[in-house]
Amino acid sequence: MKRLITDVHKSISWLARTMPDRPTSIRHWTLIRTLSASRSGYTLRELAEEFGVSEKTIRRDLAAIDCAGFGLMGIDESNGRKRWRLEPSSGDLSAPVLDSVEAASLFLGRRCLDPLAGTMLWEAAQSAFAKLRQLFQPDALRYLQTLARTIHETRIGVSDYSGRADVIDDLMAGVRGSNVTRLLYHPLRTETPVSYTLYPHGIVWHRGTLYLVATYRDRIEPRHFKIDRIHDVQILDETFERPDAFDLREHLQHSFGVYQKTGPLKTVKIRFDESAARFVSEHQWHSSQRIDAQPNGSLIVHLELSDLTEVRSWIMSFGSQVTVLAPESLRNSIRDELTKVLEKYGSGRTESRPQSAEGSIV
Repeated sequence: MKRLITDVHKSISWLARTMPDRPTSIRHWTLIRTLSASRSGYTLRELAEEFGVSEKTIRRDLAAIDCAGFGLMGIDESNGRKRWRLEPSSGDLSAPVLDSVEAASLFLGRRCLDPLAGTMLWEAAQSAFAKLRQLFQPDALRYLQTLARTIHETRIGVSDYSGRADVIDDLMAGVRGSNVTRLLYHPLRTETPVSYTLYPHGIVWHRGTLYLVATYRDRIEPRHFKIDRIHDVQILDETFERPDAFDLREHLQHSFGVYQKTGPLKTVKIRFDESAARFVSEHQWHSSQRIDAQPNGSLIVHLELSDLTEVRSWIMSFGSQVTVLAPESLRNSIRDELTKVLEKYGSGRTESRPQSAEGSIV
């Protein structure tokens, strides 16, 4: 454990020295971690030098941390100076008592944070999980590790953010501090990156990929930026007023993923053949869905959506087992796409047996 704390502290120190111009919220977070990892504490001068700011700034940071209830402690020295530290079990953050099931559940769920790998939140969580390991006897730990191997999450098509920690950290800081943020972003249909100045509102995790939800200076409707395509983030000192009524869940409630449009909702009506009916009925595809079972064993699914881009791909994944009944624009779009597919594969026909929508699933 001592070695772990030392390693974490070294990482924190390096991060602090390399980011003196980062926004206040990140500095506060890093300061909390620095003070928590030290047994002897730091003087104002040491902290100011470590973070590349003035002692006056550090005083303000310490005051903010103390007001937030982190139990800041000032230790008087014989020379009249004071050293500052945080106790792991001080103030309102006194360590809760976890029972065995709670501790085991947290330990087994650690992989859920993998999309944030390399960021400051992920690093802190890994330190916490290392401490959780010490709650278990060797036999119990081996049992948990065996149990973890019985559950596997497929990783097909997911994004790798292990080398994008700075980008995610900065975006989270911009969201948290309501800071105007400048991005160097490479849209899918352009040859070179483009600079955007945005108001960041939040981050969405969808199918293994992170997206930034933000608005432009002169537009009210939020846009979505795939974090994989962000090459640089600049947090400006300027702040913006976040709409009190904005909520990420409500913003995406009429989306079939992350594609979103303004205007009237579109009613989607889809018929699934009997071969796909059971598979479809076993899942919650959208909050607006209504499923009507038909006498012949088929299903008719009703959806209310703002954009048809992602639902079109989903429908086509069922092949001949599905038919779009409405709207006509979606029917035409799928027909045009299938015509292009046939042109690529030619007009030759081969005999094939109908396949279940589940493939090898029993």
